[in-house]
Amino acid sequence: MSADPAKRFVSLLKRLKAEFGELVVPAPGASGPPTVVDAEPLVEELVFSFLLWESTTPFARAAHQRLRTELVDYNELRVCLASELSELVGPRDPRGNERAQRMRATLSELYRREHAITLAPLATAGKREAKLYLESLEGIPPFVVARTLLIALGGHAVPVDERLRDLLAGEEIVEPGASVDAVTNWLERQVRSADAGPTAMLLQAWSDSQPIKRSPKTAPRAEGGSASGGEDRSEGRSEGKGRNQDDNPSESRLTNKDGMTGKHEPKSPSKGPDRSAESKKTDARKPKVKKNGAKSTS
Repeated sequence: MSADPAKRFVSLLKRLKAEFGELVVPAPGASGPPTVVDAEPLVEELVFSFLLWESTTPFARAAHQRLRTELVDYNELRVCLASELSELVGPRDPRGNERAQRMRATLSELYRREHAITLAPLATAGKREAKLYLESLEGIPPFVVARTLLIALGGHAVPVDERLRDLLAGEEIVEPGASVDAVTNWLERQVRSADAGPTAMLLQAWSDSQPIKRSPKTAPRAEGGSASGGEDRSEGRSEGKGRNQDDNPSESRLTNKDGMTGKHEPKSPSKGPDRSAESKKTDARKPKVKKNGAKSTS
């Protein structure tokens, strides 16, 4: 480790600026195409930050576009099945399941607090209060907190995920295996508030330029279920249409094919005729034979 990591960090920023040039910080809600018409910029930035966490900007924009095509509004995103949302975000996303579960948990927490999917109260709150509010949301990673605070609210923050942490460790700027929170706090001490946006954009461009490991392609789904033995996405779609949109989407009830939510046992597979009784009758007519070949008198 370098005796002066701060100097190494300054040198890194100079190198990144020479490579990527001056990068423009996006306006709130303008990181990707709006998921919902007349969408709230703060929530748009929150959702995009979730998609960018432990990923790249091209991946996040593509996933954002898929959400815009498939979903009607944020409430549908909130009640969407985790497996279904993971498929929409990207079937080969190595963090897909965790990303979907965290996003649903955060949006559900917002709904419970505000009775709507909104961050509007933060627009008039102080930066410290806004940060504490975001950090208290269930499932939200530090990267999403920092990026939402920086881009949507103009706060002093530098978003860091494990990908960026590992890149900085490779430059001997931070210790390998240091916590994301520790690296975030250190960077925010090195970067002035006015420079936080451009610095974050440079670091994200650097992270985007590095390869990301994708999950292997899944085998074709067998008839009646998924190849991995998980829940069938087609059943999730059917359930989504009649989903109970309460405050806890995980408690939604499954809807049967006949539209009822009561007991509905699947038909057992058809069996051939039972030949056990016929076999017993045939055996009764046969004379019993002793081992020496003589007929039994019984």
